[in-house]
Amino acid sequence: MKKTETIEENNTAMVFNKTQYVEKELIDIVTLWMLRTIVKAGGFDEFLNGHHGFSDDHVAYFLDMGAYVENEDSFSRKEIYRHLSEKLRRMEQKEYVSSLPSLERNLDRLSKLVGLDKTERSIMKIAAVSKNYKIFNTVLEYLGRDLTTKQAKEALATILNVDFSKINKALSPKSALISSSLINLQSDRWVTCDLGDKLELPTERFTEFLFYAEEEDIIVALKDSIGKVSDGVLKLKDYDHMEEDVLFLHDYLKASFQQKKAGVNILLYGVPGTGKTELAKTLAKSLKLELYEVSYMDESDEAASTRERINAYKSAQALLKNRSVLLMYDEAEDIFDTQESFFSPKKQTGKAWINYMLENNPIPTIWITNDIDSVDPAIVRRFDMTMAVDVPKKKKRMQILDRYAKGLIERKILKKLAKNPYVSPAVMQRAIRVAEESKTEHFSKTVYTLIDKTLKAQRYQGLKRLKNKKKKKKEILPKTYDPALVNVESDLEKLAAGIAKTKNARLCFYGVPGTGKSAYGRYIAHALGREVIVKKGSDLLSMWVGGTEQNIAAAFAEAKKKKAVLIFDEVDSFLQDRSKANANWEVTQVNEMLTQMESFEGVFIATTNLMENLDKASLRRFDMKLEFKALQQHQAQRLLESHCRELKIDYSHEAVAKHFHLQNLTPGDFEAVVRQHRFNPIEGLPDFVQRLEDEVKVKALDESKKRMGFV
Repeated sequence: MKKTETIEENNTAMVFNKTQYVEKELIDIVTLWMLRTIVKAGGFDEFLNGHHGFSDDHVAYFLDMGAYVENEDSFSRKEIYRHLSEKLRRMEQKEYVSSLPSLERNLDRLSKLVGLDKTERSIMKIAAVSKNYKIFNTVLEYLGRDLTTKQAKEALATILNVDFSKINKALSPKSALISSSLINLQSDRWVTCDLGDKLELPTERFTEFLFYAEEEDIIVALKDSIGKVSDGVLKLKDYDHMEEDVLFLHDYLKASFQQKKAGVNILLYGVPGTGKTELAKTLAKSLKLELYEVSYMDESDEAASTRERINAYKSAQALLKNRSVLLMYDEAEDIFDTQESFFSPKKQTGKAWINYMLENNPIPTIWITNDIDSVDPAIVRRFDMTMAVDVPKKKKRMQILDRYAKGLIERKILKKLAKNPYVSPAVMQRAIRVAEESKTEHFSKTVYTLIDKTLKAQRYQGLKRLKNKKKKKKEILPKTYDPALVNVESDLEKLAAGIAKTKNARLCFYGVPGTGKSAYGRYIAHALGREVIVKKGSDLLSMWVGGTEQNIAAAFAEAKKKKAVLIFDEVDSFLQDRSKANANWEVTQVNEMLTQMESFEGVFIATTNLMENLDKASLRRFDMKLEFKALQQHQAQRLLESHCRELKIDYSHEAVAKHFHLQNLTPGDFEAVVRQHRFNPIEGLPDFVQRLEDEVKVKALDESKKRMGFV
């Protein structure tokens, strides 16, 4: 068969719909960029992967190479390269006018706000396209997954057909694009980093904003990292215990806004609960300014890293500089902390950059820290004003808390709360919200209890126990229980509050033994103010035919009657996969279980250590499935401290941070050691740790893992 040198681009047996991969208006420009990547930037070898044909047939079809895909043995690499080069030549002769209107409009808006030049705008566009269209990002990967910064810049210059000097300038540290953190150029120390990864946008939501936002506020683009702070209820006169400083700060900020002064930075410090955040809210409200905060959480509701928060701060400074906005950066020690420890390595990465930031920010910023000693004195001197926010006197605390209570809390309980200097308005607001959502009958007492738990978690002295003439109820949870010390990928406090509001949920908790599955079920019952009924496999399984089904039905009926939270432990023992059943009764008990779950209108929780054994149909019946894992290191450390405090054992942060190395430790291991303490008292912190180590050894940990304990 004689080879033909070219094949008509529409001569293919496969109908390929490009709009499934890229919007119609962007097909031409994306095709042009892909061709330049393959032909000019060095991606051809990866595009045509040796003797194995095309690396990705979808890319080839997108580039109208379908006939080559279907007859790849008939063409040499040289012929394919010649065809792509000719196609690129023809495309570069065209003028590309068509584009996605919403994308161009939003790029224009950003360019005007931040001051992007033509090259910076083009880089922004190609970064957005690489994040939004997988097929284009696939082609960028052809250039390699370990690009240096210089190689990335050279590739961009080729793909965008721009001089390298312009690309280099557009991606320099002081360019509008980089200084605003609209684009973050990943460093060369990354192990795997292709061109698409090199050009990092602020968040996924930001990419969506560029492509699809219509007339929304620009702050929507940063919703995951910058949030508007709700108005506070205090007034300047509520800070009469520091009246002179507050009034001076108010007047200084007012003058700064009138003069549009750059580099205005205020540092508020003091122990938690003294009202630093509330003071920022009060100042913004008095000055009639919008107050925005750099979030602690990222778009996945995980703790944001220092780098992510700094980038969010820089973006906010660039995008909001023409608005009447005051910016707040709480927990500022994550930037300014110069101290090192086992758990907290040195965070400050560049005094020069910090100094530049504090001298040039267009939006006045209030920085807040609980630990002024961790901030380098040389940095402290850079702030316009540094103010200690002290705890107000008892009478003033009573007035402030009364305003936040809104008449919902009994007067005698409010007075007890005011006696504790660390009951902040923020703590009270959260407790009131949770109590309202739970619709508890004992509102004031519930608020009091929630605040008490929060104070203890913050390592403050708890509230005095309220006198109760009624018979003391049995505690369903240990005093040391804290949902923050359970390792799951969800906010357990938020989940419990949501369940308390709906009072209906079917949940499956799975994971290794001792990780706190049943304990969290009891926590949910506590949040609802309801009794908890726990049934184990041994309680429900019967030796008689039909007996297990009757026991399951009776358990659900009891929970319904008592309006209790129902927990089935070891649910895998009677909810096994029916496809593996050997007897009819194994199927009928699963059917009964599913029927009861469907009709139950309360809160039902199933726990299992053997998730893989559960019937697949049953999994669909659960509203939510949560995996409980062994404790993370910081959780184990906090739980150790909590138990030491409860058992009156001396605890040393320094010793634990330096010597306590944890692996596969669970709350159940702590409970086992505490039970030993009743008849074999623990003789200090090292002994406590040694016993924990013994518990872990029993679980047959891999010997190759790092040793745990005091070294």
